[in-house]
Amino acid sequence: MPGNVSAVAKALEEDEIDAGMLSPAQSKELQTKGFSVLFDTNTVNMYGAQSLPVTTAAYLEQHPETVEKFVTALVEAIRFSLDPERKPDVLKTIQTMFSLPDMAAAERVYGDVSNLNRKPYASIDSLKQVQSIVALHDRRILGLNIDGLIEDRFLRKLGQSGKMD
Repeated sequence: MPGNVSAVAKALEEDEIDAGMLSPAQSKELQTKGFSVLFDTNTVNMYGAQSLPVTTAAYLEQHPETVEKFVTALVEAIRFSLDPERKPDVLKTIQTMFSLPDMAAAERVYGDVSNLNRKPYASIDSLKQVQSIVALHDRRILGLNIDGLIEDRFLRKLGQSGKMD
């Protein structure tokens, strides 16, 4: 079930689990059904690894063209999602991807789309905040050089070309 937010939401509704991590879409839908939010990472601008695409250094070295195409597709998807003319398509996708029962439910979460960062550079400060939180449970994480983990050359290339504007 990890990574499948629709399955987590269903398990919550069916009383199979007591708590779970959900996307904003599922969280808002379950709130309308009486569920409580324990912690909303969106309200505190806390981002973790689940917010970032990752790959191994070896894969990046061996397949830079694939990674560049992925990053380009991600930026294009963000641009598409933020385009007001594409709102009906985005709403339908939200409804389908998150198994929301009706368009009104998708509309309630559409506001989260407007929070997408058109220029999705990783936030070193946010990652360092997450690192300090994880360190409360495992001090070894403090030995990790966050700055050395970020590879943004493909985003910089898109930024310089104007494709993120």
